[in-house]
Amino acid sequence: MPSSQVIENPELAAWESATSHGLLPMSLALPDGDQHGTPRYAGRFRQLSAFRIARLSVDGIIALPRVGSSGGGRHVKVLLVTSGQTRIWQDERSTTLRAGTWAMYDPSCPYRIDSTGPYECVAAAIPTGLLGASKSFSVAALTRASPIRGNMRLALDAMTFCLNGDLNEDQDDLDATGEAILTLIEAGVRRHVGVTGATGPQERAAALLSRSEHYIRAHYADPEFTTERLAETLQVSRRTLYNALQSQSQTPYKIIQQYRLEASCRALKDAAQRHKNVTDIALESGFADSTHFSRLFRRTFGTTPTEYRKQFSTALID
Repeated sequence: MPSSQVIENPELAAWESATSHGLLPMSLALPDGDQHGTPRYAGRFRQLSAFRIARLSVDGIIALPRVGSSGGGRHVKVLLVTSGQTRIWQDERSTTLRAGTWAMYDPSCPYRIDSTGPYECVAAAIPTGLLGASKSFSVAALTRASPIRGNMRLALDAMTFCLNGDLNEDQDDLDATGEAILTLIEAGVRRHVGVTGATGPQERAAALLSRSEHYIRAHYADPEFTTERLAETLQVSRRTLYNALQSQSQTPYKIIQQYRLEASCRALKDAAQRHKNVTDIALESGFADSTHFSRLFRRTFGTTPTEYRKQFSTALID
């Protein structure tokens, strides 16, 4: 991989900060002995659903991982070149991307993106959990250049539409558009790496449901554990999370509350916990206050927590 030098330049530092915040943490530098002249860089960024996209115009700058940052460790980066050309170096291999081609790379591994002249691209930083086709393939397979066509052309057009500001700011619209783009990219990636039997929405939903329930089981007792936190942890949007649970006639909120109610029932029936009052049990089960707990308990079981406990206390005496 060619060498490079990080230069002290306020403009470069500002570009680096904007890109790191809007896409993924990275460093910007000039090649050693660069005679290119004044570097140029422009970027526009947008968050869509659970991933980020950017349109970049670059000349005379290279991109490298940011030292000490692990921000790229849970993502895969898709790069679609729309004009000019650039080169990706990773795992001692290099791939030249000309206008009308795309590739992807793992930003958690050492990489370098050269500017061999002015070029423009659209980039997407996608959590690996949302792009299953990228997980089990070598760097060589992922960084291979492919033409932008079919699903990837549709994804590029949709991302360009969003980056131009032509999409409503309504969160549901943003999430829905993000999910549609992700589906297109997933299909393009699977073709790119030669995967057959593509995963469809039902398979992705089932996998997300399993991950959701596993995480809820481990954290339901935390009163600050919410649907928003669950979506953030799983790196998906709230809409994606709700859609995954539709087949079960459930919502994330209902599942969290179900686990908390089941925990409270176990505690109320437990003779070893008879010394605890209802408020203590509510808080230990993950409810923020006993009033809400009692109201939800009665609505679910048709009796109050105190009456429920008495039933089992009487049974033990009898």
